[in-house]
Amino acid sequence: AAPQSIPPQQAAPQNIPPQPSGEIPPQYPQSARDMGELTVHLEPSRDFPPVQNRPDDSIAPQELPREISQKQEQPRGFAPQSHPDTAPISSFAQQIAESSTTVGMTDNNKTVAMYGDLESDPVAGWLVCVKGKNKGECFVVGACQNTIGRSLTNSICLADEQSVSRECHAMIAFDIMTNRFFLSPGMSSGLTYMNGTLVMHETEIHDYDKVQLGKTVLVFRSLCGDAFSWDDYVG
Repeated sequence: AAPQSIPPQQAAPQNIPPQPSGEIPPQYPQSARDMGELTVHLEPSRDFPPVQNRPDDSIAPQELPREISQKQEQPRGFAPQSHPDTAPISSFAQQIAESSTTVGMTDNNKTVAMYGDLESDPVAGWLVCVKGKNKGECFVVGACQNTIGRSLTNSICLADEQSVSRECHAMIAFDIMTNRFFLSPGMSSGLTYMNGTLVMHETEIHDYDKVQLGKTVLVFRSLCGDAFSWDDYVG
């Protein structure tokens, strides 16, 4: 076959208009050498004024307001403490402060016995355990209101008797005005019996009356009464 004729290459036009220095006409491809020789110069636009410093940036450190320069950051987790003289008083503390003016309180807010020269309420009688875990033991009945239960917070503690309520199973009180004793049910669900009869309200108790709390039986014996009174021995 005869070789095909190759069309002659078109010559680049010779009448290229002169271009400004540093610019290449977009219709002609740029060589790698030409790309390397190009240098781009960025100049700020003349249409926008220069950026001015903000007012905050122009303040020198020594010109900061006094309250800002002296501000100290509080550590986290600590509330600011107020002076004890100006600290608010809680309602509970206020009740304690007011209680110092009530009858039966001294200046140091300590409850005192009705008998002036004694530091505590004197013995008014006894409860002797004749049945139960504390059999053979004797418990003091003070000249005041005495609570009976398993907890150590009670006036008379029957800690080993599980059938007795923990807090205030029963109460026995001595009336110093009349020299009489009274037994009453406590604030628990446990029942209180005296001589086999259920005690539902305050009941006067006498010598050798039997008090039953759970499986424990206590015999009452008085000291104070017609034959003896602490009023004859204390001021």
